[in-house]
Amino acid sequence: MRASIFDTELTDSLTGIASYRAFLGVRVGRTVAERMLTVRANDGWNVTPPPYVLSMAAGNWQPIVPSTAAGFTQFPGVLPFAITSGTRFAPNPPPAMTSDEYARD
Repeated sequence: MRASIFDTELTDSLTGIASYRAFLGVRVGRTVAERMLTVRANDGWNVTPPPYVLSMAAGNWQPIVPSTAAGFTQFPGVLPFAITSGTRFAPNPPPAMTSDEYARD
């Protein structure tokens, strides 16, 4: 178990800090951690990923081995951690399959 490693790290990190200030810091840290875990408990990360289902149309990702599943398909439903929406970081759509850019790439 890694708890003993973390306990040692915590003790070492508090070395040299006045005991009452260290106590307050630990109390604040535990409070924040508890609240964070509560908020994130149902954030969508641990749901069963939905199946990746797209038509066999040209341009859609298809697994090389049929039994290979796409991973992390639950991500669109996960509550972002520090931003209001992840859509601004979504990639641009690929170029049209009939475009010169597509052929070149």
